[in-house]
This record gives sequence, structure tokens and C-alpha cells, in this order.
Amino acid sequence: MRRAMGWVRRLFSRSEPEPVVNVGIPDDWAVEHQVGATHQFKEQFYKQARDRQLEHERTEHFTARMDAAMDRYWQFRRAADEDGSVGDDQELNEDDLRVIRLPPRLSPSNFYGVHFKDAGEFGICESYRFDDGRFQHSYRPVTDESFEAGQYTPL
Repeated sequence: MRRAMGWVRRLFSRSEPEPVVNVGIPDDWAVEHQVGATHQFKEQFYKQARDRQLEHERTEHFTARMDAAMDRYWQFRRAADEDGSVGDDQELNEDDLRVIRLPPRLSPSNFYGVHFKDAGEFGICESYRFDDGRFQHSYRPVTDESFEAGQYTPL
């Protein structure tokens, strides 16, 4: 009988039962959290890829517009040269486009400022002529008309 009473005494002497359920993060939440983190990583990766693609498209569009603008300018200069009215300060000023030759820098390149009036965009063209007659053109967008004040920096 003493044995039986010891068992009952031990049974009822505990103040709190031991927890049966684990306290902490359930396994399904951890899996969901991992999936969520992976999803966020994928979304961030796709956003960066879209941003790079958009920047590439903008650059390609800007380069194509600058090429077309400079072609128009050089055709204008050739036509003016044939007339005999060409000078170093010749500028092309039309409804949608303005191209001016910028003051020379300490560089063997020629610089041209381009203003796309329809879009409100500005750019600088650096034109370099090699000894064998080839030309190399570099384009850079600028934010305002800083090239007119001579504040542009060479490419």
C-alpha cells in the first residue's frame, strides 16, 4: 500500500504538467518562410534583370537618336560647305533638333552638343578622326544645357 501511495503522491505533487507541444516555429512555417525568401530573391533578381534590360533599351534608343541627329548635322554641314557658307560656328537649329559645335578642349576630338527639343533631352557627341580617315563617335546623355556654358566634361 505504501507503494501505491507513493505513486499517487508523485502523480499529484507536480505543480505543472510538462509541455506536450513543442514551443517554437512549426516546421510548415519554416518551409513557408524559406519559400517566401526564395520568392523574394527571385522577384529581386527579375526586377534587376528588367532594370538592366530597360537601361539597355534606353541606351540603344539614345544612341540611335544621336546617330540620326549627327547624320542630319553632317548633311547640313556638307550642304553648307558646297554653298561656301560654312564656318566653325555653324549650328543646325530645326523644329525638333538643335546641334552645335562645342568649344574645343585639350583633346584631339571634336565635341558637339545635341538638344532634342521634342523630348527635352540633351547629349554630347565626341567625334575623333583617326590618321587613316576613320571616325569614332561616342555619345553621352547630359541632364541640361551645361554644354553651352562650356561646363561639359569630355567623355
